[in-house]
Amino acid sequence: ENLHRVRKVISRSNARVTGKWPGWKPGRMAHYDSVHERNAFKLLDAWSEVRMWAEQPCLIRYLLDGEERRHVQDILVDVGHSRELWEVKTADDAKTPETLNRTALMTAALPAFGYGYRLVIAEDLSRKPRLGNIQYLLRWGRHPVPLAEREALRQLFSRSKSLPWGLFQPREDGFRYRNHVCRLILEGV
Repeated sequence: ENLHRVRKVISRSNARVTGKWPGWKPGRMAHYDSVHERNAFKLLDAWSEVRMWAEQPCLIRYLLDGEERRHVQDILVDVGHSRELWEVKTADDAKTPETLNRTALMTAALPAFGYGYRLVIAEDLSRKPRLGNIQYLLRWGRHPVPLAEREALRQLFSRSKSLPWGLFQPREDGFRYRNHVCRLILEGV
């Protein structure tokens, strides 16, 4: 419930890109180790089935080829009916023997502890237009939809099989449903 990062991600001496993402589902600033992790955070915030996620959630000690090793997982993802540990790697890094062996071991061993394991490819996270659509939804869908507007949108959608996206863009007459529609999409409504 109250997960904390098991290692410090951000420091002034980092030679690589690190930063903070205002995580909607965790309800706090999440620290990322790379732009690829930040893209994963965006996807998880926009994915309506994901209930919660946390960065750098745990340290796993394991034995591989007779050698004791340690690995900090990138992200814990709770989808309600399952929990997964994600590791975000570039396509090239995912092909290294160390990553392949660790992935095989984690995929086989973690279900016994109630977790799935997923190796997420960074280039898949940054694909257009999906990433642009996610950023749009997250930008405009952060605020809750008042009950009256929720009902007005429900009635609008119930009268039509499909509606053009342009209908929901802000206009001079005060029509302001873009933000509400974005929020409802994020909620999976």
